[in-house]
Amino acid sequence: MALPNKISSLAYSSSPPLQRVTTAVSAACFDRYSFSISPTKRFQRREPELISLENLVGSRCKSGTLRIDEAVYLFNRIIQFRSPSIHPLNQLLKTMLKMKHHCTAISSFKLIDCKEIKPDIFTLSILINCFCNIGRVDLGFSILGSIFKRGLELDHVVLCSLLKGLCKVGNCIAALELLKDMEIKGSHKPGPVIYSTVIDGLCKNKELDKAFKLFKDMIHNNTLPDVVICNSLIHGLCNVGMLEEAVSFFAEIKNLGISPNVVTFGTVVDALSKEGRMAEALGLFELMSQSEGLQPDTRTYNSLIYGYCHLRAWKEALKLFDEMWGRKMSPNSATFSIIFIALCKEGMVNKAHYLLEVMIQNGVEPDVSMYNRLMDGYCLQGKMEEAVKAFDSVVRSGNEPNVFSYNILINGYCKARRLDDANRVFGCMCSKGVIPDAVTYSTLIQGLCKVGRVTDAEVLFNEMQTYGQIPDLFAYGALIGGLCYNKHFNEAMTLFHELETNGLMVDIVIYNIIIKYMCKYGYLKAAKKLFSSLSVKGLQPNSKTYSSMINGLVKKGLVNEAESLLIEMEKNGCTPNEITLSVMIQGFLHKNDVHKALRLFNLMIERNFSPNAMTISKIMRLLAASGSDSKLKKLPHELLQRNA
Repeated sequence: MALPNKISSLAYSSSPPLQRVTTAVSAACFDRYSFSISPTKRFQRREPELISLENLVGSRCKSGTLRIDEAVYLFNRIIQFRSPSIHPLNQLLKTMLKMKHHCTAISSFKLIDCKEIKPDIFTLSILINCFCNIGRVDLGFSILGSIFKRGLELDHVVLCSLLKGLCKVGNCIAALELLKDMEIKGSHKPGPVIYSTVIDGLCKNKELDKAFKLFKDMIHNNTLPDVVICNSLIHGLCNVGMLEEAVSFFAEIKNLGISPNVVTFGTVVDALSKEGRMAEALGLFELMSQSEGLQPDTRTYNSLIYGYCHLRAWKEALKLFDEMWGRKMSPNSATFSIIFIALCKEGMVNKAHYLLEVMIQNGVEPDVSMYNRLMDGYCLQGKMEEAVKAFDSVVRSGNEPNVFSYNILINGYCKARRLDDANRVFGCMCSKGVIPDAVTYSTLIQGLCKVGRVTDAEVLFNEMQTYGQIPDLFAYGALIGGLCYNKHFNEAMTLFHELETNGLMVDIVIYNIIIKYMCKYGYLKAAKKLFSSLSVKGLQPNSKTYSSMINGLVKKGLVNEAESLLIEMEKNGCTPNEITLSVMIQGFLHKNDVHKALRLFNLMIERNFSPNAMTISKIMRLLAASGSDSKLKKLPHELLQRNA
């Protein structure tokens, strides 16, 4: 038959991750899965205990409640008998496969081989499926060679497993070649399931052109597509951002006699909701509700709720939330999480807390990440007592606070300048066996520096390395910033050079920290030198870099240099902010250059910035003194009244 030859050529393909394999099952090929397939043992009389055990396996596997440890135990019991049937062993292997315990199933198969029990096509099919699921398609093809050698009849399940395995490891070309050979030779005519496997694999690998070509070939070969195939194509289009094409294809599938199911509707509703196209999403949702035999599921509701929350349309989001209860459809953890996260992002922490309580009352247990978000929300508002209560709730719920939980509290205390409390949390964290990470140390270092405890920050920086935490750019930046903030520039520059020596790529953020404080405290010469070195380091100044330099130059009365830098800043695509323009205006006013000051003043108005009262008053005085045009005098006066 022609098919084995083609499969053999695929097995020998140089395309990774496939390797050259033989059709015989060799020990070398299987690495730690090594075994051989032995001939049938001579028939022996079956024992009553074995028959009873085999019946038990059948009933336990059908129940759907069989645990993996029980499956392994039953498998090992049966294998001890002299002549067990392969059927109950297949049932147990299939159960292991369904539970995704692929390696356990492979190891169990080795026992079959050791006991010289003859595997059938179903056994080998399960084994191929397991190998393909762990990314070892090469071993799957080796088993296939064994099937042909033993003269067993190949079925679609085996081919489907191999095709899925090839797609899973990204070798869609090999999958297409195998499918094409099946079509040409006609030895195993592909059906919808085979086509669905390859089309789904192509879509997941973002090979949409190939997927749609195969879809057309399928129809040309008189194989009617089903809704599962259409769902894969729609999902693939949505995943690569081709939403218009997805909506168009959704409308077309009815012409093929295919009725969209819950998954079809849900996929398009989800994509539209994520794009904020809520009117279209709601229209599809209503169409789905009116379709016979279809009802929106929790996932579809969640998609709409997410879309409305993202647009801050709370009324619509909560209406859908209430509608779920009305339909006796209990919101799941994802539903609560969507609304909860949106509320926290908007700073509505009290409402988020209330939602958390509703969630618990309805038997949906929040995870640690939700408590962490609540803590973070309270910390951002400076409500540390509430944040601590949320932290305690994590423990009461039976969960363990993680490193993020502790980091959030430490950050909150540091922001509130309560360093003793931050250190207490740090100590508690260590005593509980939670290992501090780079963020923990960096946050504390930054907090200590802000309250002037630079020596303590340096001790912590060294301690961090002692305990095996390698400082990252954030940690270095925190200490360098703290040293600069407290005018310890020599130590800051020593640390800066150490950073370069340690092979860490210094980014513009670190330069901005040093330049900012050098300009602030009058070390302009050193700041200019550092600024000039940026191009040598391959770094591009950003808005913060230019703003710091302009501020420093104006402070020193070097307004012309500052003006040149402002022009360079604009040329390099960095837009000056309100503060930078105000500083420049002040510089021009100090030099009594009213025309340049007014030009920047007008630029601020064009960009919807609001000049401060002091700047406006100073311009008005200079305009009055210079006898400028009355219209120009009127403009600052109107702005002053508007600001008032």
